[in-house]
Amino acid sequence: NLQTLNLNWCEKLESLPERFGELTNLQTLNLMMCEKLKSLPEGFGELENLEVLNLSGCEKLASLPERFGDLKNLQTLNLTWCEKLVSLSEGFGELENLQTLSLSECYSLVSLPKRFGELNLTDIDFGYCKKLDLALIFDVIFKFEGLTKLSLEGLKMESLPERFGELRNLQTLNLNSCYKLG
Repeated sequence: NLQTLNLNWCEKLESLPERFGELTNLQTLNLMMCEKLKSLPEGFGELENLEVLNLSGCEKLASLPERFGDLKNLQTLNLTWCEKLVSLSEGFGELENLQTLSLSECYSLVSLPKRFGELNLTDIDFGYCKKLDLALIFDVIFKFEGLTKLSLEGLKMESLPERFGELRNLQTLNLNSCYKLG
């Protein structure tokens, strides 16, 4: 019946048990600053009631399980400071209830999954994702019709796209430290 699990600052935690997915009532999982966590078990996608997942500061996490897209009830995902994360699993585009996503300071992130633009995100943070192609970022944000909050902090852009006015629902825009913006 466990619904909330906080494992924040478990600095020596390198992995979760393969049967972790059997915690099917889990709604909130906090793994913030588990600096040595390298991967999540493949059965992680079985956490069918998970709504909030905080993996911020899991700097050794290099990938997400292929079945990550099975987390159909996931609404909030924080991947801030997942410095080794190179890509998101292809199933990521199936997270139909995901609304808030932070990829801030995912310095190694170089690509987004094909169906990423099909998400219903209202809040996304691309801050300091300097290896992600700016054209890709700009292409995908215009697909999020309900986008209300956007962070492009620290990106090396010289201007905003002409289409920026199309983000009609945007309420908050963070362009801090965009030093090349003219």
